[in-house]
Amino acid sequence: MADYDMTDLMLRLRDILSESSAVYWSDDELEDIINDVQREIAELAGCYQTIDSDLATVAATRTVSNLGACYRVNAVELIQSASRIALRKILPRQIGRVANLDQAAPQCWYEFGSTIGIDPLPAAEHTL
Repeated sequence: MADYDMTDLMLRLRDILSESSAVYWSDDELEDIINDVQREIAELAGCYQTIDSDLATVAATRTVSNLGACYRVNAVELIQSASRIALRKILPRQIGRVANLDQAAPQCWYEFGSTIGIDPLPAAEHTL
């Protein structure tokens, strides 16, 4: 399989567009499009990962907004002082049905649309 650099990709894209030079699409615009497509393919394939470290729960609110450019959540950790505790992944229909030893801190999470749900319902703010 051949390796392509940006010049090769731009030439191929210009060939597909039937535009031999920058008449309608500038080189900068095509480069932005190529980079966006590569990033999107990598994210959908699970090859591109980010770690969001500024998430927090809100007291008496089950959901946390799901991370700007993230397509899929792999894991959620509860950060308490210097320790990190992995939360168990559950299905939304399991809310309130999973035995949790500590009812004061989040123990489980689920992904629903563009949010992350927390179980049990947080009574205070917690860093995720």
